[in-house]
Amino acid sequence: MIGWYIHHQGRGHLHRATAVAQAAAARGLQITGISSLPEPPDWPVGADWVQLDRDDTAGPDDGEFREPTASGALHWAPLRHPGLRRRSAQLSAWIDHAAPQLLVADVSVEIALLARLHGIPVVTVALPGDRTDPAHRLGYEISSAVVGMWPAEATRILAGAAEVHALGGLSRFTPKNRADSAERAAAHQTGPGNQQLEVLVLSGGGGGAVTAAAIAQLRRTLPQARISVLGGEGSWEADPWPLLLRADLVLTAAGQNSIAEIAASRTPALVTALDRPHQEQAHMLDALERGPWPALRAPAPEDDAGWDRAVTQALNLEGQDWASWSDGGAAERFAELLHSMLPAPAAPAENPPRAVVVTAVHGRATHLRRQRAGLALSTSAPVTHVVAAMEDPEISARLATEQPGTQPAVSTGATRDAGDLPTQVVEIPRSAGRLPLAAARNLGAQRALEQLPGPDDLLIFLDVDCIPDPGLISAYIEASRLRPEDLLCGPVAYLPELPGEALDSATAVQLAAWAAPHPARPAPAAGEILTHGEHALFWSLSFAVRREVWEKIGGFDEAYTGYGAEDTDFSWRARARGVELTWVGGARAYHQHHPVSRPPVEHLTDILRNGRIFADRWGHWPMEGWLQEFERMGLVHRDGEHWVAA
Repeated sequence: MIGWYIHHQGRGHLHRATAVAQAAAARGLQITGISSLPEPPDWPVGADWVQLDRDDTAGPDDGEFREPTASGALHWAPLRHPGLRRRSAQLSAWIDHAAPQLLVADVSVEIALLARLHGIPVVTVALPGDRTDPAHRLGYEISSAVVGMWPAEATRILAGAAEVHALGGLSRFTPKNRADSAERAAAHQTGPGNQQLEVLVLSGGGGGAVTAAAIAQLRRTLPQARISVLGGEGSWEADPWPLLLRADLVLTAAGQNSIAEIAASRTPALVTALDRPHQEQAHMLDALERGPWPALRAPAPEDDAGWDRAVTQALNLEGQDWASWSDGGAAERFAELLHSMLPAPAAPAENPPRAVVVTAVHGRATHLRRQRAGLALSTSAPVTHVVAAMEDPEISARLATEQPGTQPAVSTGATRDAGDLPTQVVEIPRSAGRLPLAAARNLGAQRALEQLPGPDDLLIFLDVDCIPDPGLISAYIEASRLRPEDLLCGPVAYLPELPGEALDSATAVQLAAWAAPHPARPAPAAGEILTHGEHALFWSLSFAVRREVWEKIGGFDEAYTGYGAEDTDFSWRARARGVELTWVGGARAYHQHHPVSRPPVEHLTDILRNGRIFADRWGHWPMEGWLQEFERMGLVHRDGEHWVAA
């Protein structure tokens, strides 16, 4: 059971809650709506609705509200207000009766705080703007998760929350493909005198409107266009979708839900920021301007020349560029996030899931030793550590010297070390002089699966440079309970160059403090799970799969030998077979420093060979960043669709 508080102001909060409730219902999750608004007709069948009293009617003291912000600590808690008292009691009574596992606050700091004081985890829906005031910060700090309905690329759209799940713009409508700008221009011959142009002014329903001066300037700029106005000076349509789909251009206020609807319609927009609390629309517009989306800032109403330029430019923007703002999956991602936060069913005590860790290695003896010391300190010990030695005959001899009590260990205060770790070494020769990474991982997985008979057991792959956090195995096992059919990836943070003795004696807390997250990959916090990850971001440094998923993907393609592309191919195979990528926050690992070359010229031959295999299979080349660097160095050039050595 999940509760969802819905603010009564505007329509966006209700639309958002309804969309996510429907997505959750499809997964078998029930969301109870909680609001002073009436239950909407499209609320999921069988889901409950708790009707709250209003707390913004006339105050008890001659219509005045007394100390509603509690000296700035809250947003709305007026003294001695009977509606506030009743609605608080109504929510408390529902919590006592329903015992919800989560409550979503969209949006109210006071509701979030009340739920948290009842011991209920809270998910807060954040709005754009400067939310650094004490009340907002309190709401974010007590929340188990903060969600933003915008894409991760919308940088600096919110100030005040340390970490936000950016789930993308959420529209009520299914995103539509649109004609590109060239086709629109050919159809309409865009210009001020075009009588075929259709323009929509969208002011929203949450208060405030596009100014009359701006609408008047739009009419002067496009005197022959058909202009419809919703909200503000015009009437309001509960369903603006047909008008959005017909429009060649939208003039809109920078309201969050208006932007989401426009993005779903794939219509270019001129955007103006209304004066809203916490600079909400100013932050939204700034984020749009910094991103790749087909939206331009509307000029000041008196700027005739500016409007001529802006309208012409906007009409030639690619509406499809809205796709990264609103891809139609935000409601499902929200439902997935809520599902991931629910308590997982306890595994049967007599048959808990087990894990085997697989590491492919050639050299890197010291790095392997530290990895094994970390594994020995895992809160859930692996059944075995399978070490696939790629033409490294000394591995077995080195591991045999790891007697208990003799090896330095990454310390968490425990005393176990690598000598206590059950280990199996498998050896594999080079392939045509190249290291067989794909074949080594497959062989390691084969040996691991021989020791994992249970369907819930887990294969965990770690790069030899990675020191696992003590909770890595436990986090992967727990995530596999929630997402048994997914390819699981853990965040890997990069350690700086450090003295060997510092690493040998470091605690997990110290490693976490020293290591920097990868700037281009998700880094969810411990306990968080990010579903629907981009397969392009998969890496083989740290990942986990159940047997069924490994067999569904088919393992690594052993046609790849030497450096590069085998892990990207693995993720593409997973995607092609319908295997989702999920990031597991608690499955942290710390990558040990080693010298690298940029670009890796010594691997040029491997990159060209493996890249060609990948391109022939998937239709595009991997590692294009490196290839472009090689091209600038005169080492490679394009030959049709392929790259070849110069």
